[in-house]
Amino acid sequence: MTSGSSLVWIIGIRYDDGSFATVQQTSSPAVRIGDRVRVGNSGMEILR
Repeated sequence: MTSGSSLVWIIGIRYDDGSFATVQQTSSPAVRIGDRVRVGNSGMEILR
């Protein structure tokens, strides 16, 4: 990485209706492929 750059995680989300979106966040995602999540203004939340 170069000076002034930052690491960003880009996570693909498939919604229940089949549509697809991406979420970008600066913290490492605590999710795995297949986890059900809720997407909000502050990021993703794992549904247990």
